[in-house]
Amino acid sequence: MKHKVTRSAVATVLARSQLRAEADGLKTHFSKLRRSRDPFYFDVADLDAVLRFKLRGQYARQSVRRRANEAVAVRAVTEAAFRVRSDDPDYELEVRAGLLASLPGIGVGVASAILALTEPESYGVIDVRAWRQLFPGARKRPPFTVTDYRKFMAELRALANRLGYTPQEIDVALWELDASRSQRSG
Repeated sequence: MKHKVTRSAVATVLARSQLRAEADGLKTHFSKLRRSRDPFYFDVADLDAVLRFKLRGQYARQSVRRRANEAVAVRAVTEAAFRVRSDDPDYELEVRAGLLASLPGIGVGVASAILALTEPESYGVIDVRAWRQLFPGARKRPPFTVTDYRKFMAELRALANRLGYTPQEIDVALWELDASRSQRSG
């Protein structure tokens, strides 16, 4: 699929993006944690930081289910997900996202945010805004499935490679472009 998104449009959007600034702060934090935690894992506070970032104004949604996550389970599941490595990126994505989404109140969207904020060179965050930009005219509403995420990441990686950005940077740019287009048309 040919995208109308250009390298200069991405650069312009990323330069002024508050979302990018928030993501960069979390990526830096998780990069430091990765160097100090061997094996790497999330604790409940790390998971909560991603939830606040990803869910924004919808953070309270399913908070009762998410509070059921015990520290030992969060650590075990995230550690297992981060240990999965494969030469097949689709397989790796499927297993990792499936593991992360096994935690109560964590769907594929939040799982994708965990992966994107810890490995931005390989993953992006699936959401309605970025989906609309990658697949114009395709109607898709959450909840997203792992199959949706594989399809999304195939297109996102191709666009990121073509434009010379990471998948995570492209996902932020697509989110921002959709938000600005929605504001202009609404």
